[in-house]
Amino acid sequence: MKKLLLAASGMAAALMLASGCATVTYSSPRILDEVSIKGTDNKLGQLVFVDTTGFYLLWSLPIFSGDLRWDAQKRSIVGGTRIFTDMVDVESVQGALLNIAESLNCDLVDVTFHDSDVSFAEPSYFGLVGAFLGLSRISASAVLVPRAEPK
Repeated sequence: MKKLLLAASGMAAALMLASGCATVTYSSPRILDEVSIKGTDNKLGQLVFVDTTGFYLLWSLPIFSGDLRWDAQKRSIVGGTRIFTDMVDVESVQGALLNIAESLNCDLVDVTFHDSDVSFAEPSYFGLVGAFLGLSRISASAVLVPRAEPK
């Protein structure tokens, strides 16, 4: 039974590594047509959401985290996972938002950050092992406002 649980947890970890821990999501293009935000005169574009997650040993040694580096040729984040690297910080998320906005010739308004941490500790044998592992996640959302064309 222990071998089965160990194999299942190993497969789950491998799947998480393969799928990546950094995402960029956009709303539908016309979803904000009827919405107005105080302080902006331009028509709103889309809502953008950037998210990255990291797993840590003893809450300080990064095991892996989402990759938010910017690829200038593709004009998007690299995405995926970086092993033994910590990219779960406000600077990485904010940089991704700024690069996305610049690539779309937009400004950012109504920017919101969210930071959360999770512990896997619980009163069991696996909970004791889980006490050594931690998960941290930072996400940000913003509204893209297309820049006015120069006259």
